[in-house]
Amino acid sequence: MNETREDLTIFDEATGEQFRLVFPGAPLGDTEWQACLAALERITPPPAFVIASGSLPPGVPPDFYRRVVQASNAQSK
Repeated sequence: MNETREDLTIFDEATGEQFRLVFPGAPLGDTEWQACLAALERITPPPAFVIASGSLPPGVPPDFYRRVVQASNAQSK
């Protein structure tokens, strides 16, 4: 199991430009991403805000952020 995602920033001192290389994270299995949603549903007290952003790792469904919203709202019903 890979626990980190690698990225590299190259800074050109002459121009001040940055070049960011961000590599994909390790794939997540169904049980892993589902456990993340379940943990979000159990947070007590429920958070006032949940910020979810960035690219999804391989294995996570494209509607994962929609599911994050649903899990975040589960306690308010």
